[in-house]
Amino acid sequence: MPLPHLLFMIVITFLWGFAPIIMKVAFESVPPLVFTGVRFVLVLAVLAPFLKWHGSKMPLIIAIGSTVGWLEFSLFFSGLAISGDVAPIAVAAQLSVPFATILSIFLLGEIVRWRRWTGILLAFGGVMLFSFDPRVVGYLGGLSLAIGGALSHAMAMVLMRKLDGIGVFELQAWVAVVSAPVLFLLSFIVEGGQIAAFTSAPWHVWLTLFYGAFLSSLVAHAGFYWMVQRYEVTVLAPFTLLAPIFTILLGYFVLGDQLTARMLIGSAITLVGVSIVTLRTEDLRESDPLP
Repeated sequence: MPLPHLLFMIVITFLWGFAPIIMKVAFESVPPLVFTGVRFVLVLAVLAPFLKWHGSKMPLIIAIGSTVGWLEFSLFFSGLAISGDVAPIAVAAQLSVPFATILSIFLLGEIVRWRRWTGILLAFGGVMLFSFDPRVVGYLGGLSLAIGGALSHAMAMVLMRKLDGIGVFELQAWVAVVSAPVLFLLSFIVEGGQIAAFTSAPWHVWLTLFYGAFLSSLVAHAGFYWMVQRYEVTVLAPFTLLAPIFTILLGYFVLGDQLTARMLIGSAITLVGVSIVTLRTEDLRESDPLP
């Protein structure tokens, strides 16, 4: 991989890794659900020209838009908002990979052999290890929501394997169309003081909205899609694990998060397991033997 592409992949993963940090700070001023709804409105304002009606594909597009949109974001961001540290939440989000593998067994008929099962057990075992950390026990509810968000993302990953002919910007636009109204409704039901929060929001909240809508959602995701068109996923997959590592380090140095030995060991075990599942899955898709 040429140096410019290598640096671009590092920038992409840094944009993803930094997102939970600034979101965590923003949620101290603005409720997470209405914040995320506004974020999707901004995305839609840019990507609306890409929208096209696809007839028989629309139920699948709506299902993907729901699982990777309002359901995942409401669970993950709500968990992030109520958790004490960012690191366990960021690592728990990586469970989408083993979750997707398990779902593919039931929904796609895949056969999973011992290497991927080993990775799956390591991934969940690492999360279980740091879940029993006395500090993490204090916000198990937030961690559980983040794991639910990972499961929702996994469902979207499986559904996306059945979808073709839809560009990355168009799919993001449909995700915004599906998600924004639901998030505003959920915010109306469970949150309060939304207007007052935005009218008195400090400048960094608006900067975070811009970051989430454009840098994280559009630049990073579109950039990764551009890279996928040029390199095998087995080449790119190790880079994606930099995102939670960036989050862990930034949480420690920027937010002052506490990192216990149990957290670090559990996180390392989970990321090793996720990498095994990811790399083994892509190896099998390229060689096309039985998984």
